[in-house]
Amino acid sequence: MSADKTVDIELAEPKITIDDVKRRAAAVRDLAKSEARRSADELLHERATRTALVGVAIVATIAGLAFFLGSRKGESKAMADLVADLPPWCCPPRS
Repeated sequence: MSADKTVDIELAEPKITIDDVKRRAAAVRDLAKSEARRSADELLHERATRTALVGVAIVATIAGLAFFLGSRKGESKAMADLVADLPPWCCPPRS
């Protein structure tokens, strides 16, 4: 072959058959199902984590409130016991 002659090469396009289309559609369907399943699992895990964190926050708030109210009740009772033991002229009346 000399340099001045050009070679015409026709590129043959591959033939697509119905079976090729069916296989590709099945692969896309399987991929879509697996992605949907993965997304649902991630969403479920995220909701479970959020629910657990909210539950922990509620329990901590209730425990803190109970501790606070319990300490105030004990403090006022101890103060009342202390004041009851003192003579009346020692402390001004509480309002």
